[in-house]
Amino acid sequence: MALNDQGGEGARPEADRFREITHLRGDLDPGRRWFMATTLDLIVWLEDEGRPKSFQLCYDKRGVEKVLAWHADRGFGHWKVDSGESSPQGPKRTPMLGSAVPVDLVRLEAEFLVAAVPLPLDIRRFVETKLFEARSCPLPRIQLENTQDDEP
Repeated sequence: MALNDQGGEGARPEADRFREITHLRGDLDPGRRWFMATTLDLIVWLEDEGRPKSFQLCYDKRGVEKVLAWHADRGFGHWKVDSGESSPQGPKRTPMLGSAVPVDLVRLEAEFLVAAVPLPLDIRRFVETKLFEARSCPLPRIQLENTQDDEP
């Protein structure tokens, strides 16, 4: 049973919410912020004025990790992450973006909204808006079973 912040039933545990990785701030590009939750990572790149300009939302970190990215010049992309774990060449390699895969935007958006509660408002709204816009983009989609919609 999940407890909310006041100890009541219903809300997700704090581990499911984003928290900023600040101990690596000196190692990161100064125009980038990194947030982690149990199954999500959010990396946001900022303009010089500090406004969000692009992001990568990584999810299914405990399974076959995937990433939904948006950049003003390139638009949306969605890929499986090759973790580099199972390499016939020997030791673990650096994780890389792999092949394009279908995305379940409804599930991803719901998971993001739960985790996003503690995010700075400008970052949360930026990503929420882009997730909404992604619904009308030509990304490969996971087809939901038993639906009457014939949406592409």
